[in-house]
Amino acid sequence: MSAVGATVAAPHNAADMTNSPQLLRIRDVAEQLNVSVRGVEALIYTGALRSVVVGSRSRRVLARDLQEFIDSLGGSRPEK
Repeated sequence: MSAVGATVAAPHNAADMTNSPQLLRIRDVAEQLNVSVRGVEALIYTGALRSVVVGSRSRRVLARDLQEFIDSLGGSRPEK
């Protein structure tokens, strides 16, 4: 399964927060991209994927930032 042409799905426990930005856990991002948590951490560390710090130690990725990252990968999109 490839992330190219994919769209960001809501985490399985997300509440309907239409006015709030959706924050994804690193493990949720890893699952969406089909990579390891360390792979996502590397993307964040290199600046390829934006993230925000929540609290003193937690890091989250905005759903829109993940979607922008996926879109930036290019490649062909699956035909409908």
